[in-house]
Amino acid sequence: MVGTGTNGKATIGLDADTSIIRVGGVSGTSQAGALFVNNWQGFHTILLESGLEGEAATIKVGGYWQPGALFVNNERNYPTIRLEGGSIQRWQPPQRQATINVGGHLNPGALFVNNDQGHTTFSLDADTADIHVGGDRQEQPPGDLMVNNEQGQSTIHLSGASGQLRADGDVIFTGAAWCAEDFNIEPPGVEPGTVMVVGEEGVLHACQSAYDKRVAGVVTGGGEDGRGIVLDKQYSQNPRQPLALLGKVHCKVDSQHGSIEVGDLLTTSPTQGYAMKASDPLKAFGAVIGKALRPLQEGQGLIPILIALQ
Repeated sequence: MVGTGTNGKATIGLDADTSIIRVGGVSGTSQAGALFVNNWQGFHTILLESGLEGEAATIKVGGYWQPGALFVNNERNYPTIRLEGGSIQRWQPPQRQATINVGGHLNPGALFVNNDQGHTTFSLDADTADIHVGGDRQEQPPGDLMVNNEQGQSTIHLSGASGQLRADGDVIFTGAAWCAEDFNIEPPGVEPGTVMVVGEEGVLHACQSAYDKRVAGVVTGGGEDGRGIVLDKQYSQNPRQPLALLGKVHCKVDSQHGSIEVGDLLTTSPTQGYAMKASDPLKAFGAVIGKALRPLQEGQGLIPILIALQ
């Protein structure tokens, strides 16, 4: 089936042999192709335009108070890519957001953005919940993540090349009460709240003498410590645990060497892994682990302390 324009040349063609529909001018014509699909009111809600020379070719879906949507199905006829234009009714507030949905129906979604050489430099993988920014080849540049303010200036910059994070403002960690560093510890699996001292070759072990100037910190995770910042986290065959060096943590204390009041300085005790009240200022110099934030009149217990090595 062939349709001709005013110049007698074919501008619409339907070929059953190849299952092809051709719309628009052929060589020697100036007629751009367009395909319109109308709704029941006669409005174009699906529009395909090839455009004239220098113009963009476009596909438009929706309009005239009908939200547009585009679905791409998998082999089981389930839509795994969905583009929806959203809906705004004249008499109601917005009902639906404009969305792009990729994946679903047993097909994990992924989004890839390639550079001019066809190499993926930005990808989102729903299966692994990963976001990758930057080249995956040696010749591709490393990725950077930048967050701009209202003036278009980068106030947060994460560099993939150096691993540095720069923030032009305060960095707030909600719920983080301490700062710790990972250390090699012997024996493995030391109980949280244990007071540790530095041993041979930098390996830490629980304290076992009073006023030990080798005191290093308290193993995190005791009581209601919650979350914190851990430095020097690394995978190692040697047992490693985070040791609080700053902030508020729960610490094992022994009051048999003196009842503990709020504000008392704490040091290492003869009870293995426990702190005690630093009653002797001269001996305590260089052996203070922190300051008590809760009293303990008798026995042993786990109390919050403010880490302040001195």
